[in-house]
Amino acid sequence: PITGGLMKPISLPWPGQPNVTRAIRVPGHIALLGNFPPRRCGLATFTHDSWQALLAHDPAPRVDVYAMDDGQVEGYGSEITRLIPQDDIAAYRQAADAIDASGAQMLWVQHEYGIFGGDAGSHLLALVNRVTVPVALTLHTVLETPNAAQRATLDALLERAATIIVMAERGRNILIATHGVDAARIVVIPHGIPDRPFVDSVEARRRIGLAERPTILTFGLLSPDKGIADMIEAMPQVVAECPDAHYVVLGATHPHLIRHNGEAYRESLVARVAELGLGNSVSFVDQFVELDELTNWLAAADAYVTPYRNAAQITSGTLAYAVGMGKAVVATPYIHATELLADDHGIIVPMLSPQALGNAVAHLLTDSAARDAISARAYARGREMIWPRNAEAVLGAMAKGLRASASRRVTQVDRDHGYCIDDNARGLLLMARADDLPMETRVALSTTYASFVQHAWNPDEARYRNFMGYDRCWLEDAGSEDSNGRTLWALGVAAAFGPSAAIRRWAAACYDQTAAAIGDLASPRARAFAMLGAAEMLVVRPG
Repeated sequence: PITGGLMKPISLPWPGQPNVTRAIRVPGHIALLGNFPPRRCGLATFTHDSWQALLAHDPAPRVDVYAMDDGQVEGYGSEITRLIPQDDIAAYRQAADAIDASGAQMLWVQHEYGIFGGDAGSHLLALVNRVTVPVALTLHTVLETPNAAQRATLDALLERAATIIVMAERGRNILIATHGVDAARIVVIPHGIPDRPFVDSVEARRRIGLAERPTILTFGLLSPDKGIADMIEAMPQVVAECPDAHYVVLGATHPHLIRHNGEAYRESLVARVAELGLGNSVSFVDQFVELDELTNWLAAADAYVTPYRNAAQITSGTLAYAVGMGKAVVATPYIHATELLADDHGIIVPMLSPQALGNAVAHLLTDSAARDAISARAYARGREMIWPRNAEAVLGAMAKGLRASASRRVTQVDRDHGYCIDDNARGLLLMARADDLPMETRVALSTTYASFVQHAWNPDEARYRNFMGYDRCWLEDAGSEDSNGRTLWALGVAAAFGPSAAIRRWAAACYDQTAAAIGDLASPRARAFAMLGAAEMLVVRPG
């Protein structure tokens, strides 16, 4: 049984799934891991909005926020439970222990390449393979052709995950085809959006002080892959058909770009606008705007443009927000756009084609009937994606993952040839070090090995027994010096690096009880084993 959850009738409303209402147990305490404000990026915004949506759910779970720290941001608020320096692998293990100690029932990871330390973010494995609770994994990028490191890291995460969430059907298909994931394990839940009323763009421009002109908007952190340069090249064509057209580029330059190149990219865009004589037709608003201000800008736009140059872009929060506000969207055929704008919910144009961009945008600005029809369809689709429905779907997916985790069983070992403490000590040592194995497996097997070790101690002889027959009867009163030394080594390693706090405490106590009693060992090999165990105990007790 899964204890401590919230029992309620819950609807599973994500698109493509039947609305099934039934009583299921959702987690009442969640550890949420990802970027978080004041860090400025789309993932931080998503994690923050997901956190708020869960807290607004009825009943509301407890949500602890574990935020990734790249060392570039200060001023994190009290809502952060713990910061994890992205390049400090020890901090990942410490976070796993903190999650276990907190009583959380599930860890929800927001995964994106580039925010976790190690090769292809492999430091994250130190956390998810140490924590004992089930893991829910939301993938913000799914690559069709990952490199070897990316594949290895993601394969390990997918193996560990009880719940796998993607935001587009294409992402689901890639996981099945590229990573061999069982389709039944994957849930598609669209990117969440705020629930805002449909607002007339003329009135919205008046509210924020924009001139009354046909307005085109692009929003987001500036970087070359956003394709803004392509839209600038398209503007002469747009202005030729709609002379008052006004293209607003809203957003600060991406922090990573600032770090390496300063404002060179923005300056090149501004220079190109001047070369094309578009000074009165293109405006740059160099600031990162919060959600309320962003929705005001979106409301003021007649058309929204996302001319991305990366066809593999599987998630775009700005696209989701624009659709949710009922904007007529022109996009290039990246994955998220082709799915969200399908069935005439927007216009898709070829990538790297200013002419196609210009034709589509000019059409929307000069044909109000076509623009209004697309806007109405977009707004209706957006109602399926509002944050309350997103939170309901996520909790439903987590509940399914909790049930699956509870039903897992460890394969029974072969007992045909009896048992020995040598093999169980080796197994205990391995499970303490095997960070690439699922945590449930490590804990379950460690418990089996630890039980044997504990049962093998013979206080009358102050030695561990070694051999046990198939009938579960000991074949000796005291095992070899090698087997006793190896057992002390395994206990030291388990005390320092065991996969759960309970196993680490047990190993330390067992070491204390038996190491002194065993006393001196004559065999150099046995003494070497004991020395290795003693060295590991210095990790546990440096004094």
